[in-house]
Amino acid sequence: MAGATRLLLVVLGLVGAGPGGRAAAQQATNVPAALQPGEGSLVYRPLASYFRLDGNGPSGAVDMAVQSHALAYGLTHKLTAVAEVPLIYVNTPGTEDVGVGDIDLTLQWRWFVDDPAPLQTRRVVLIGGVEVPSFDDGFSSESLDPFFGVSATWIHSRHAINAAAVWQFNTRGGGAGPVLGFSESDAEALAIDAAYLYRVDPASFADGGQTSTFFQAQLLGRYETHGDTQLIFAPGIIHNGLTWAVEGAVQVPLAQDLDHRAELVWGINFGFRLLY
Repeated sequence: MAGATRLLLVVLGLVGAGPGGRAAAQQATNVPAALQPGEGSLVYRPLASYFRLDGNGPSGAVDMAVQSHALAYGLTHKLTAVAEVPLIYVNTPGTEDVGVGDIDLTLQWRWFVDDPAPLQTRRVVLIGGVEVPSFDDGFSSESLDPFFGVSATWIHSRHAINAAAVWQFNTRGGGAGPVLGFSESDAEALAIDAAYLYRVDPASFADGGQTSTFFQAQLLGRYETHGDTQLIFAPGIIHNGLTWAVEGAVQVPLAQDLDHRAELVWGINFGFRLLY
């Protein structure tokens, strides 16, 4: 996974087919959702992120911006393929650099679905994939790193809960760039995330409204086998129609014990999703 966005971007909450065509909108910005595009549907999702990292880490004070471009395609009604390419800008004291991070190739398979009524669903997807090196000096691990996980989504009317866990095996090769973000070292990495979403408007779709607005509250947990741990709170807003969504979230660290990379001071994400 590329930089500080590894688990933010590798497995995407996608605008897709859901009960009544509307439940699929209830998915968080930074937490994988068990909702997928329909068979033959294509989702494009650019996501811009900025991270301010503290100088207490080994790399000194760092400003990092990531522009991720992701495409997801519904191969069948149960299987989705995702490809994501991050463009990364890093500004450290005295240096500035731009490059292409490692590329994530992911498959999501719907293992369980229960849609008892419109705007109600319970779903679970299994996640598997590999991070392919870009071989861009300073931005690539130059190693092939597999990952797997699971994501679950529960939706009831105006409420939604997403939860996910993803584990990555890192076989870091010749890449010698500084370790700035989660899962960039040769340690194995685990992300455990959860999100609650509430539809602020409209209270009901009975009048045939075409847009909706959600508040989201996310908890992003990070663990690496060399001992680094991190917990991030990420509230935000999502505004969407039937085939598009605009989203934003801020990131604030709640707890950090990091010896191998710089600590997060704050971060922000802004993006949109388009369903074709």
